Amino acid sequence: MSTNIRNVIKNATDKLRDNVEQFSDWWENATNMQSSSAGASKSNASSPSSGTSKNTSSSSSSSSGASKNTAPSDLSFKPPAATVAPKGDYKPSGTVNQALSALEAQLAAKPAEYRGEWENKLKEQMDRILNREEFSYDLNSDPFYQQYADLFARQGEMAMLDTMGRAQGATGGYGSSYAQSVGQQAYQEHLKGLTDIAPELYSQAYDRYAREGDRLYDEYALMKQEDSEDYARYQDGVARYYDDLDRAYDRYDSERSFDYSKYADQRDFDYAKAVDERDYNYNKALAEYNKALDERNYKYQLESDKLADERYEKEYAAATAPTGTSVPSAYKNMSMAEINSLLADANASGDDKLVQAIIDDLEKAGVITGVIADTLYTKYMVGGK
Repeated sequence: MSTNIRNVIKNATDKLRDNVEQFSDWWENATNMQSSSAGASKSNASSPSSGTSKNTSSSSSSSSGASKNTAPSDLSFKPPAATVAPKGDYKPSGTVNQALSALEAQLAAKPAEYRGEWENKLKEQMDRILNREEFSYDLNSDPFYQQYADLFARQGEMAMLDTMGRAQGATGGYGSSYAQSVGQQAYQEHLKGLTDIAPELYSQAYDRYAREGDRLYDEYALMKQEDSEDYARYQDGVARYYDDLDRAYDRYDSERSFDYSKYADQRDFDYAKAVDERDYNYNKALAEYNKALDERNYKYQLESDKLADERYEKEYAAATAPTGTSVPSAYKNMSMAEINSLLADANASGDDKLVQAIIDDLEKAGVITGVIADTLYTKYMVGGK
């Protein structure tokens, strides 16, 4: 097999490898779940073609003889746009919004801190109890003592007059010092009873002071009970508020969880369906591309083999022509690329005589100048000219 044929096969293999690499890059981008994946796949769709052209250029520089017979680069894999993307962002339903409004209204209805109407009254009553004067008793300022004093004085006067009358009767109706003496004695006896009643009046005064103190304490206790009952009712209201708040939150949480679950199920279903459709379209496009690539490579290989055989026949005829024969007419129509290819094959054989014979014939035929001939000697002859 000639060097040209090997180059043709190498070029086709390199192009196929580039296409496979470009296909792998596209597949990685196509599976990206971002919303920009469609734009990325569009950019990648043209990459295999550019990759093929780059490889063709490289192959041409490595083998000048293959540049004229390079495989066509118009066939490239164009995968379908990968438009797989999740459904739009979650939007709560009307039922969820209603539950949220009810929850917000319940939050706004939080009871204020407790401020009982008995707070000031309790403070005032406690001030009365704590700041109350100590017990003291003045007998002369006791109105009850004055009443008793007047009563005992009147009774003493009456007893005195009665005693004096009886004394005067006993003496025949004449007044005497004896009558006055016994009358005064009777008066003093009655006033002595006033002195005996003073301790009782003191005890009564203290009892009144103590009962007043008890009354203040009882009133404080009654107000405290009323305040406690008011606070208990306030606490009941606060407890009901938090019960209602818990129910409102549970309803909102339940409605939102159910609503979001429906959204997520539908989103996942739509996404899985889109992925299946994308994979199907992708595999279909890839199969069509591979089929077209195989057909193109087959036709290209047939043409390359034909061209390689024709070139080999020319090279062989030129190399085996007897000395002194005319220059092959095929040399006159050769391009520099074909000349380089021909000399590269001769150089690969290691036969400097063959290389020299070809360059000499080309110069004689006027295809190349002497300067170009010298350059070709230096480039392709193993031992130099």
